Amino acid sequence: MSYRDRFYWRSDVNWSDELPGLDGSSSCPSCSRPSFWLTVWVSDAEPEPQLPYGEQVVSWLTVLADLAPPDDWADLWHDDATAGEFHRLRGLALSQASEAEAVLGEILEILAPHVRRDRPAGVLLKDVKTNLPSEVRAEFPETLQLIETAIRRRNRLVHDTIEIGPSWRDGQYVPMTVRLGSVEVSEARLRDEIGLQQDATRAAVMLLLAVDEWRRSLGDE
Repeated sequence: MSYRDRFYWRSDVNWSDELPGLDGSSSCPSCSRPSFWLTVWVSDAEPEPQLPYGEQVVSWLTVLADLAPPDDWADLWHDDATAGEFHRLRGLALSQASEAEAVLGEILEILAPHVRRDRPAGVLLKDVKTNLPSEVRAEFPETLQLIETAIRRRNRLVHDTIEIGPSWRDGQYVPMTVRLGSVEVSEARLRDEIGLQQDATRAAVMLLLAVDEWRRSLGDE
């Protein structure tokens, strides 16, 4: 918690506990000169959060191994440290997707300011298409398709079942594989996802500029 201490200086008195008025003048009737005061904020250091597994994504398998009798789940194992890079790249892709989503909200603010913006990206894109002027929509069909593809891929990153751990591939032991749903995903694939979300953000900004130019043209008529 933060708290505030007020101090003030007066030429004719020593420091005291007397607080000045809100306008900076003294509340002391005998003082012949106005008081000057300084507001000082002192913030207590926030306590460090206690993270039982450190600053990382922890698999439910790791938690299970801690809580369950070891013999009951001996065949289950997960390496959280090795999986860390996957989680980092996935987080970057999802964060980038939120930037494109924010631009869709800005476009709607121009086209339909009465429409709520705190909704999923797919719904926002649908509303953008509904309210987009025909001449702008005709100019940017590929842009709209790219944004739609990025939203669909983002949804897979969020909602598909994730399996991270060792596996056997072509008769050989692989210490770490990642599967989204039924598809095995590499780090290179995740970097492609980041690139797709960046492209979608750029496309959304180009659409925003076109919509803003359309709005300005209405004022010139």
